[in-house]
Amino acid sequence: MKDLTERVGLIAGDGVLPLEFVRTAKEKNFDVVGIGLTEDSSSSLNAVTDNSIFCPLGKPMKIVEYLKLNEVKEIAFAGKVDKRILFKSNGDLDEHAIKIFKNAGHLNDVNIMNHVIDFFESHGLKVISQLKFLSSLVAGEGSLNEIKINTNDISEFGYCYKITRQIAFLDIGQTVVFNNGVVIAVEAMEGTDATLYRSYELGGEGAIVCKVSRPEQDCRFDIPVVGFDTIEILKKISASALVVQAGGTLITDWREVLKVSRLAGIKIYGFPDRPIK
Repeated sequence: MKDLTERVGLIAGDGVLPLEFVRTAKEKNFDVVGIGLTEDSSSSLNAVTDNSIFCPLGKPMKIVEYLKLNEVKEIAFAGKVDKRILFKSNGDLDEHAIKIFKNAGHLNDVNIMNHVIDFFESHGLKVISQLKFLSSLVAGEGSLNEIKINTNDISEFGYCYKITRQIAFLDIGQTVVFNNGVVIAVEAMEGTDATLYRSYELGGEGAIVCKVSRPEQDCRFDIPVVGFDTIEILKKISASALVVQAGGTLITDWREVLKVSRLAGIKIYGFPDRPIK
């Protein structure tokens, strides 16, 4: 058995981000003890970790017990979780989950996650920054796929970026879609993918999609992510550009993102701002 400093727990939602986390952790000689919050994430973790279980979102004490059994002291979060489950009648919430949601009051992402983190840390589990194992995915500045960007592009991207940052500051969403300077769609509870499809229905082709972190982003959760699936949707809706916060957005599947975006002529631009830490 490895030293306890070389073991980390991962509470995983859907998508490729948890797999990137596990890959990097293993490269750094860490064991990863996984908890999949969905059947899909659990199946993915089973394929890449030695110790993992499926545990639905509403059973936080079961997660604590499993992590303690495996002598885990540090944990991280990664992956998508469908927030709509909070607004459905669900008898699967244990007493601890009910208390977390009740104490959170407003069920916005920051409130919920702050109370979730407090719960785990009150049971001796330190929640670490996602960047401890995902910093290599942070987007840089400028044209990220080498498609030429002109001064008009930069001016338009800056306009979109400024508005998106203001919306993120209000904790409404981290993705906004524009067309000809008009806000077409703002991400809400439905998530980025549904927002992109809705924007196409409303505004048609040529959209600029902007994705940013919160002004005071807590790097322990919900750092914005784009990847191959995102670019595939942008291709389907004939978007013209993707603007992300340089130093504040994660990009997965980079080779595929680069190839598909270039072929589709989709500009990807990292807008300079204060990087998250």
